[in-house]
Amino acid sequence: MVVVHKLETNTMNSIHWYLLLLVTGLQADVSHAQQMRNLALGKTTWQSTTLGDNGSHKAVDGSKSNSSCALSEGNNHPNVTWFVDLETIQQIHVVKIYYKQDYYGRTSDYYFFRDFFTTVYVSNTTDREDGSSCIYDYGHNEGAYHPNKTLICKCLGRYVIFYSGNRAKNNILDLCEVEVSGCPLGYYGSTCGLPCRGPCNHCDTLSGECLGQCHKGYYESKCQHYLRKNLALYKPTFQSTDYGRYFKAATDGNMNDFSVEGGHCVETKDFMSHAYVGVDLGGLRSIERIRVHAITGNKEWGIHNSFTGRFLGVSLIVSNSTNPNSGVLCFVDKNNTRATIPSVLDVSCPVIGRYVIVQNERVPGITYPNEYSTFAYASICEMEVFGCPFPGFEGPNCEVPCRSVCKDAPENLALHKPTWQSSTLSSSTKSENAVDGNTRSFLSDNTCAATRDDIQEHDAFWWVNLQRVSDIQTIVVYFRTENLTWDHHNKYAGYPLGFRLYVSNTTKHTDGVMCIHDTQYTRDTIPSVGIYKCHQRGKYVIYYVERRAGRLYPPGYSSYAHADVCEVEVFGCPVFVSEIPQCSKPCPINCEHCYPNTGICQKCKAGYTGKNCQTGKIYLPPEKSFHTFFFSFLIC
Repeated sequence: MVVVHKLETNTMNSIHWYLLLLVTGLQADVSHAQQMRNLALGKTTWQSTTLGDNGSHKAVDGSKSNSSCALSEGNNHPNVTWFVDLETIQQIHVVKIYYKQDYYGRTSDYYFFRDFFTTVYVSNTTDREDGSSCIYDYGHNEGAYHPNKTLICKCLGRYVIFYSGNRAKNNILDLCEVEVSGCPLGYYGSTCGLPCRGPCNHCDTLSGECLGQCHKGYYESKCQHYLRKNLALYKPTFQSTDYGRYFKAATDGNMNDFSVEGGHCVETKDFMSHAYVGVDLGGLRSIERIRVHAITGNKEWGIHNSFTGRFLGVSLIVSNSTNPNSGVLCFVDKNNTRATIPSVLDVSCPVIGRYVIVQNERVPGITYPNEYSTFAYASICEMEVFGCPFPGFEGPNCEVPCRSVCKDAPENLALHKPTWQSSTLSSSTKSENAVDGNTRSFLSDNTCAATRDDIQEHDAFWWVNLQRVSDIQTIVVYFRTENLTWDHHNKYAGYPLGFRLYVSNTTKHTDGVMCIHDTQYTRDTIPSVGIYKCHQRGKYVIYYVERRAGRLYPPGYSSYAHADVCEVEVFGCPVFVSEIPQCSKPCPINCEHCYPNTGICQKCKAGYTGKNCQTGKIYLPPEKSFHTFFFSFLIC
């Protein structure tokens, strides 16, 4: 018995502390909300029935007086409804209801049923079932029959709906005032003047913590994960001046060496009034986010690092030309000091463009803060540009619906991807040399992959892992020529004869599809650079040569198998292609503009909506549209 009593006591204590913590948290919410503006004040309202001249608007007129209330008829209505239209989707925090306190004939029984059967909803439509219900704040609602009620509603919505559905008792509206506290999308704080503390438009109005409505590319409940590819990786760069031997494109993905001497950074010349570095993304891209890593000299970043002064005043521009003066200004530093400027700028910039430019200036005649460098520099180690390759398709994986979307803008999917070969001739002929972006075909340049020639190999393989199943269009192979005339006198022209190209989802060629099998070429006719159409989908591209013992091969074939390639380029779509049926259908009849070469509509004609522009807009006169629509869903 003692044990049972102790268990019950501990359980009750736990419940007590849980309720205490809940009430304390709710009290903090309400105290915060009391400082916020009332989003409902003066907005459009509606109610299902009206008693006399006590219309729905009186619940948002700013008066809590019993003489200015929204009242409904009391004739055995099974349900009553009132709502306010906040005009746009808002971040709602708290809803407070002030009921009429001296209504004739009220009993405690009425108050009980009113509270028990009444629910407040927040919705994006006038239908309460499309929304979420609020919860009572038991810390601020003084007793079951208190005339004022405070509800916590941490959600997004345009309509706040009061609904009472007690079918056993009369349902009466007696709302003297409804206050809705919250902030516009993207902001928080007592005055709603602070942007959300993260990449989101919906955040806790008290703490600023993300709750949803993530910016493009960010996912999960608190927008903590970013799933976009770096569109600038390995792309060509340009700059206002070349510092000489230290120049190297700052898009090589190296994040380990931030020194000038390391060869992974861009540094413009001294004594310049303007300086810039840019990257060419290769076409119009849907940009979302830009990260710029400054040169630090591999030293502590701060007031004693000379590169901080060079970074001050930096600006980021997205343009459709290489001219930094024509484009969209995404960011310009105006307020930082050497103590506050970060070494990595991380800027949200939702814009469509081809060139991303980092610029700085020290214009003669303009006085700059003392901590600024005397001259302008673009001292950059890495530029990262995140977003989607094709504007208009910015879903979670930048997926496109049709292959034809990528047809005119394929990318080399093999560049710097993992590789493997069946054997290696020497330390300078590793498999990764064939995806380094260098197309020179001389072995001594250390840019080719080559298998061993000191053993009698009958099978030689080389493959590249594209790291995901990809939609492939074309494969380009640069064969080893040793810079010799490419004809029947060049023994290396016999190495690739009879080669095969496979696309597979595993490292085994037998699991895949053979795109190419050479049975026609001779040493005189095989091109030194082969371009082969291969419309397949797969993860691995496999190059294979065989020379089986006892098998007779045509004249000119090498005696043994060699998989010697100096570069392999695999061109295809840089994102997943779903290839939906609409791709091959004609543009919908009510579509104003379809994406080129597809039946995917980008813009419907006026009055039509939906993927196929199949839904016409229903026009209702302004005086009746609100009421008619509302009654339509009640009847249904």
